[in-house]
Amino acid sequence: FCLCAPFIPNSIISNTEQEKVAWCIKPSHSTHLISNGVLQGIQLLHMSEYIQIAGFID
Repeated sequence: FCLCAPFIPNSIISNTEQEKVAWCIKPSHSTHLISNGVLQGIQLLHMSEYIQIAGFID
């Protein structure tokens, strides 16, 4: 599981659209590791037209 997010913590997403990196729960090729405890909860909604994933982070 990976997310695309800014490299610099507390960045405003709209100001860093071109500066995303991959953050993953397992180490992989050239990705950043999501620390334990960062993901507080994940909600998955699976519909026939789309899949939505919402998360609670700290």
